[in-house]
This record gives sequence, C-alpha cells and structure tokens, in this order.
Amino acid sequence: MFLDSFFSSAQAMGCFGCFGCSERSRHLPNPCDDDDDDDDRGSGDETSNAGGGGDEEEEEEVEELSRSKRSEEILICKLQNGLICRQFPVKETYKLVRGEDEDGKKTINEFVRERKIGAGSYGKVVLYRSTVDDKYYAIKAFHKSHLLRLRVAPSETAMGDVLREVMIMKILEHPNIVNLIEVIDDPEFDEFYMVLEYVDGKWAYDDSGALGENTARKYLRDVVAGLMYLHAHNVIHGDIKPDNLFVTKSICGM
Repeated sequence: MFLDSFFSSAQAMGCFGCFGCSERSRHLPNPCDDDDDDDDRGSGDETSNAGGGGDEEEEEEVEELSRSKRSEEILICKLQNGLICRQFPVKETYKLVRGEDEDGKKTINEFVRERKIGAGSYGKVVLYRSTVDDKYYAIKAFHKSHLLRLRVAPSETAMGDVLREVMIMKILEHPNIVNLIEVIDDPEFDEFYMVLEYVDGKWAYDDSGALGENTARKYLRDVVAGLMYLHAHNVIHGDIKPDNLFVTKSICGM
C-alpha cells in the first residue's frame, strides 16, 4: 500500500532523481523489475557452468545483449509509468510532409531548412527554422534502412542506439543538456528525425588562444552539473569531449 502511494507521488512529481531518492531507490522494490529475475539468473548460471572455452565469447555476447535489453525495458517502463523528469513531454509525430517554401527551401512539416551544421556516422544535423514559433532547431536526420544495416555489436544495430538515445532524452530535461523537442517517424518514409533545441555559441578563448581560468571553471561547473544530473538518473554519457559540448553566453551544455 505504501509503495503504491509512493510511486503515485513519484509520478505526480516527475521522477526519483529530482527529489533525492535516486540512490535510495536502488534498495527499494523496483516497479519495473520482473518477478522472474531469479529464474533468469538461475538459467544463466547453468549455461555458464556447462559451457566450454569455445562458448565464452558467445556467453559474453548473450550477457551484453541481456544488459542492453534490460536497460531498454527499464526506460520503456519509466516512460509508460510517467516517471520522467520533464516539464513538457516530447512531441511524437507520425506524419511527415516534405516540400519547399516560396523561396525554394526544403521543408519538413512546419520546419524550413536553413543549412547543414554537422554530420556523423549515423546521419546528419541540419539547422531548421520553425514557421510556428520562428525559432531555430537542430534536426538530426537518419535513414532507418541505414541504421538497421549498420552493426554496432554482434547482436545490435545502430537503430537500437538511436532509439535508446531517444528514450533517454524523453525522460530527462536539464539546463546543461540539449533538450529533445520532437520525434518525427512516419512509417511510410525511410527518414527518422530528432528535433533538438539549437545551441548557438562558441568557445570563449582568450587572446592567447586558450581558455581563461574563470571561463574554464565556469565550463567545468556546467559540465559537472549536467553529469551529476545524468548519474542521479542512472545514465552514463560515455563520450564527454569538446566536440560534444555546446556553449551559449551563459552556460555550457552537452
């Protein structure tokens, strides 16, 4: 009875990490845990005892896949139960309309293409302007067929990586973390889009081409604040580097 009321309160307030229960909640019964976890661990022990040296790699692959699947199940459970840390939920759009405006610029729904601002192994990042609020947004564009072909592990494709990133960003919101605004995924199209807030800023180097001590301290403070927030929500970034840090006049985010 107490746990039911506790989780109802947690749902109303947002999530565990926001009111200091992230560490303690690890020792409480998790509403996202399955009842047959002990059975799963038992079957895993039997497999490890029976396997020979040639089966070690296969067992490691199965274990890694199991951890990955488990993390996704926890994320899905949090989303389904409203255990998120956002003022507004991420908008989910399943209808894609592509075209051109009167100036010949390409459009995606209400977004007008301005210029390409980045690229990676999975896709590209393009600057778009919204005709609804006249704000700029950074849109990550992917091809689902490419993501499904691209292997990041023996039993996992890049599509799983992207969907996991989306699930994590749907749960979190913090001043030092780039915010996910909308996901566009029309089943009739191969394209998949993540609409992110656009952070326009440059590193504030001094005359010698280095960061001043006060500036570096401010950047580090903001990065640590973002990381502490992620860790409080049991999320590991795993790729902190200058290329993944975005700077505004007042804050540094990731």
